[in-house]
Amino acid sequence: MSRRRWTSLLALPLIALSIPVVSGAQAAETAATPVAANGQLRVCGVKLCNEQNRPVQLRGMSTHGIQWYADCVNDASIDALAHDWGADVMRISMYVQEGGYETDPAGFTNRVSAIIDEVTARGMYAIVDWHMLSPGDPHYNLSRAKTFFTEIARRHNGNKNLLYEIANEPSGVSWSRIKSYAEQLIPVIRAVDPETPILVGTRAWSSLGVSEGATETEVVNNPVNASNIMYTFHFYAASHRDEYLNALSRAADRIPMFVTEFGTQDYAGEGPNDFAMAQRYLDLMARKQISWTNWNYSDDHRSGAVFTEGTCPSGPYTGTTRLKEAGKWVRDRVREGGTPGDPPGDAPLISRGKPVTASSVETSSLTPDKAVDGSTTTRWASAEGIDPQWIRVDLGSGSTVSRVRLNWETAYARAYRVEISADGTNWTRLATETAGNGGIDDWTNLSGSGRYLRVYGTVRGTQWGYSLWELEVYGASAPSTGAFTVVGAGDIADQCTASQSTCMHFKTAARAEAINPAFYITMGDNQYDDAHIEDFRAYYDKSWGRFKAKTFPVPGNHEAYDDWENQDERAYREYFGSRATPQGKMWYSYNHGNWHFIALNSNRFDEREQLDWLRADLAANTRQCVAAYFHHPLFSSGDHGNDPVSRPVWQLLRNANVELVLSGHDHHYERFAPQNPDGSADPNGIVEVIGGTGGKDLYGAGDSVQDNSVTRIWDRFGVVRLDFTDTTFRVSFVDVDGAVRDAGPTQSCH
Repeated sequence: MSRRRWTSLLALPLIALSIPVVSGAQAAETAATPVAANGQLRVCGVKLCNEQNRPVQLRGMSTHGIQWYADCVNDASIDALAHDWGADVMRISMYVQEGGYETDPAGFTNRVSAIIDEVTARGMYAIVDWHMLSPGDPHYNLSRAKTFFTEIARRHNGNKNLLYEIANEPSGVSWSRIKSYAEQLIPVIRAVDPETPILVGTRAWSSLGVSEGATETEVVNNPVNASNIMYTFHFYAASHRDEYLNALSRAADRIPMFVTEFGTQDYAGEGPNDFAMAQRYLDLMARKQISWTNWNYSDDHRSGAVFTEGTCPSGPYTGTTRLKEAGKWVRDRVREGGTPGDPPGDAPLISRGKPVTASSVETSSLTPDKAVDGSTTTRWASAEGIDPQWIRVDLGSGSTVSRVRLNWETAYARAYRVEISADGTNWTRLATETAGNGGIDDWTNLSGSGRYLRVYGTVRGTQWGYSLWELEVYGASAPSTGAFTVVGAGDIADQCTASQSTCMHFKTAARAEAINPAFYITMGDNQYDDAHIEDFRAYYDKSWGRFKAKTFPVPGNHEAYDDWENQDERAYREYFGSRATPQGKMWYSYNHGNWHFIALNSNRFDEREQLDWLRADLAANTRQCVAAYFHHPLFSSGDHGNDPVSRPVWQLLRNANVELVLSGHDHHYERFAPQNPDGSADPNGIVEVIGGTGGKDLYGAGDSVQDNSVTRIWDRFGVVRLDFTDTTFRVSFVDVDGAVRDAGPTQSCH
């Protein structure tokens, strides 16, 4: 067991791995800095994720314009930000006009590059902020931006800690104008640096258009055609009230958001602080894992600058003696995280909102449920002056616990035990404290299972009672028992329209939609013939594209024809955006219920990187049941026949006891009995299903029927219906008229 104070990166993992998490102060002594613990960031779905594909929330500070406040960005101040504040990220604010980049492009490029090196040396992430402000049309500086980002990307191409913010605050122009700018600049950056997340400013000073009377829907409905990107939002709490807060909340459910600038004052960074409104924003950002940087880390005279005038360049920067009120407030939020969340590498938070009881309460307003409500402004307090006292949370039967985090109010426990029980009567001790001193106690590397978790205080640290702002328990709840349905198909969109009676991909889309699944999968060859972006937009987008936001796709060989010379699925990535590469590559995995789904790119089965990733993903999986899908089937009775390119992958899947594999490529439906990669029947083997019936011409039978083939349907377009429970699955084939042409048996997970 270990106990530590944690002030670093917030994350909500998908699966548990042992990744070190330390505060900024500890980072000086160990390698577990934010970057060391999380590596290369990427956009996955609507979240920013680390290299273990877990959503993370970065917290940190933005510099002021480095043309004015360069003396606030020095060794001592960056040390303070990393080690005293415990920040994850620094935003390097380089103005383009107002005495900035345009006056000395080479000089400012060198200055930004040097700051990147300093931030990198301390293990923090760095946002390179192209701080265009006036004029508000980003196209005015497009040529300069191409030159600047190309050079920064070239110099720092090996860095894993960068994010590029390409348009600080566009204003006075339409979203389509900003989108056009991004779509011209991003390919230039990607030619040098294909990995770094890119942050795109939004209309009306990055307010999602709200400050000019629009809403987030203009971005949601017309996103930038690029992958691994996020959209920025700026707010100033005293000026930007509920309309702005609600827009950010709605947007974060639909598109990846990053708050690269905010203040607790008015929109000019001046005037009184509105900490209450700012905390509402921070609570929202913690719940939705929206990363943020506060404006600004300087000694400017305005109330929004964190340091008092005259602090720079000599400091001191540590502690609070030279901080304004806004500086003290945001330093606490960086250090403690506002509403606490999950650090990288730990298991999910499982105590939030669960039933909770306590030995006593001080008053009717200090009830135990306040300790699991996710708010650091409400608390539980016991009766005063009495030992022992306890608080107990009901996690649900069969829960496992790996971490407990206690945020004490002034009335803390000097001595206490952390215990777990299956029945609420017999308790097993997980941790013991004999010399507590309040603050945050973070117990990690715990190992226990049961239903109830109890903190049992035996010696008070004050004359009062025991009081907790938050009791957080991390681990795994017992799996859910809910059933769900998935619909899939491959070989989908021919170059035809809904007005043509023989155009089948609109009919398969309608059938898929009528089943109303939890989500959709595709098994490759989504668009024919050469899968160019204009074809995706003209055909696939009008049928299966209607539910793109709920689709988990994979590419087929026709996607590789878009760039024939390089065999690159370029338009596929452009069309599907982050859904094609949610974890940075064209292969990825995700969980639903007790099932783990693995989406692979069989065009690239000869690339070691994908196979190495698959081995690691299978090894890390914690779900009982696994389904994988990719385009080229190992076994097929159709025209293409067996495809041995998939055999090494099949072997890895079989070694991991995977239950189900789905493919396309041959244009028919076929279901196989469980079998091994060598084709031998095995009741514990893999069930393979071919669903190449999504709309492109059917092929018909091949030369021979393969062993273990149970059902073959050569002449019907339709979709594969997959019905899952926590322990079983069942495969059906539903044709475009709604008839069930095949209903396989219910199969148990291995």
